[in-house]
Amino acid sequence: GGLGRRYLILFSCASASLHLMSIPAPAFPAESLSAAQTAFAAATMPADFQNAASLFEDILKDSPNPGLYFNAANAWFRAGDLGRAILDYRRALRLSPSYAEARANLAAARRKRLDQAEPEDPAILERLAFWHGLLPARSKFGGALAFWVLLWLALLIRLWRPWPYLKMFAACCLLVAACLGSSLAVQSWQEKHRPQAVILSPEAALRIGGSDRYDLAVKEPLHAGAEVRVLERRPGWARVRLNADISGWLPSEALALVPLEP
Repeated sequence: GGLGRRYLILFSCASASLHLMSIPAPAFPAESLSAAQTAFAAATMPADFQNAASLFEDILKDSPNPGLYFNAANAWFRAGDLGRAILDYRRALRLSPSYAEARANLAAARRKRLDQAEPEDPAILERLAFWHGLLPARSKFGGALAFWVLLWLALLIRLWRPWPYLKMFAACCLLVAACLGSSLAVQSWQEKHRPQAVILSPEAALRIGGSDRYDLAVKEPLHAGAEVRVLERRPGWARVRLNADISGWLPSEALALVPLEP
């Protein structure tokens, strides 16, 4: 009855915060955006699309936005730069994991790259909690905070009105807050210590050590658009893993991290 409706309203308000917290406020100059869009619309040659992509990238330096990353990625794709296209599609999805158009275009770009090795196996958390990769970090933070507030609100109300289902409601809030908080903590650790990256160089030789003096880890080089996980970084070099079978060292300049460094 009325009690059930109150619980539904409380849960709906908390759930709505997941969506609102995932929408970044636009803060980019209109003139720069118009210039980039005009350049893209007028482009006919790869060099024209590269120029349009560069204009979008200039805006993104100060205003990360999934829509702008999507536009930049489309321009890089039309310019023939699969590495930067895949990188910007990934960054768009990092900010907005439910961006269906970005996900579809990323799949199309992946089909065109030269390296079609089996991808890295999903992390255990991604296997157990499918939503781990479907929510951006700010949605997880907003949701965990909202359900944490609802938890304490329910406990306070219970001091005055010991409604029969309030204890169960508080337990559900605690569980959701804990799940979202844990997912956010794992994501933050991964992005700091095991970030994903995309190869930008047309070819990058994978070596068994962090120097040109070391032998090749695999005979064939990696190509633009290959996606790897960075395991370790040293000046000028990064140890990466393509999948369970292929790992080694690459020059740092050959790749770019998907999460932007502060």
